[in-house]
Amino acid sequence: MKQTFVTLLLLVNAAPQVTAQGQSNSPVIAPSKVSAHPVDRQPTGLTPGQQYLLTAIRLLKQKSLYTSRINWPELEAKYLLKAKEADQPNDVYGFITEIIKSNNLRHHSFSNPEQVRAYKGKARSTDTIEKAKVEMPQGKILSKKVGYLKIPQCLTSDSLVLLQYATELQRIIAALSQKKVQGWVVDLRDNDGGNMWPMLAGLGPLLGEGAVGSFVTPATSKTTPWYYAQGEAFPKGRVVAVRVSTTPAKTLPHARVTVLVNENTASAAEAVTVAFIGKENTTIIGQKTGGYSTANSEYELSDGAKLYVSTAVYADRHGKQYDNGIIPDIVTAKEATLAKAVDWLLSQPK
Repeated sequence: MKQTFVTLLLLVNAAPQVTAQGQSNSPVIAPSKVSAHPVDRQPTGLTPGQQYLLTAIRLLKQKSLYTSRINWPELEAKYLLKAKEADQPNDVYGFITEIIKSNNLRHHSFSNPEQVRAYKGKARSTDTIEKAKVEMPQGKILSKKVGYLKIPQCLTSDSLVLLQYATELQRIIAALSQKKVQGWVVDLRDNDGGNMWPMLAGLGPLLGEGAVGSFVTPATSKTTPWYYAQGEAFPKGRVVAVRVSTTPAKTLPHARVTVLVNENTASAAEAVTVAFIGKENTTIIGQKTGGYSTANSEYELSDGAKLYVSTAVYADRHGKQYDNGIIPDIVTAKEATLAKAVDWLLSQPK
């Protein structure tokens, strides 16, 4: 499964794996730079590589959702010994990745400076959908006037592409609404994440206005709601993450909606799934999602590398938290998912 990410104003997620660009596909909720070691007793006589590695280890210790499961003094001693001849940060990149994988730190990842630059350079040097290789949403009418929306991964940091994604999705919803559809299928199967904000902005007409979900940091009980309003998707207390570039499509607060998911629905797509939970006339159908329903904080290290650490879990509009994926309301065999969704929509009272 791929991994994607969402950063600050433009970003949230997919499963833990590094993409060709080396970026995580998790929602990034708090980018910050790290220039000094996190508060902890500082060993003396370390090489530059060991110092860099220690910074990364202590960030994981202090920030990760899973910090309580690890013997940090033992881990720290083990890896500082391994890195005893590390003269530069790039000598310990492999150790950082090894720590994440060997300790099963789900939805965490590390991108070296070259990977970070490659991702940013690609985003800023390509302002077209074709070059950015971002698949756009698609829609059609199924039999018996059921509106079908295919929602693909949105893995990019290019604000123009994010805007186009959200705008195209709302354009499709507005066009299909003219055909008097009897219900909607939102297909998130095999969507393993990327940026959640253009998905939320594009699906806003079906989600309805107001708070649709939130990030919850268990250690502090801090809650950061997500909102949709008038063509914009955004987290509380921050500037708009993504807005559509045209007049927003009319909201359909009473529309009947089925959301299709499977084991490859992950990260940002799980955030979108959570946003539909608790909405009236809506049900989730399919198989349990991938289990990467956490948001990441992004930490920039001294050489420009980035460490993505899972620091918050998703919660629905009623406050229920989902730290290990979503079990559908109706569990089906894979081949029966779409048919079951159509049957459910047509069985609901008009």
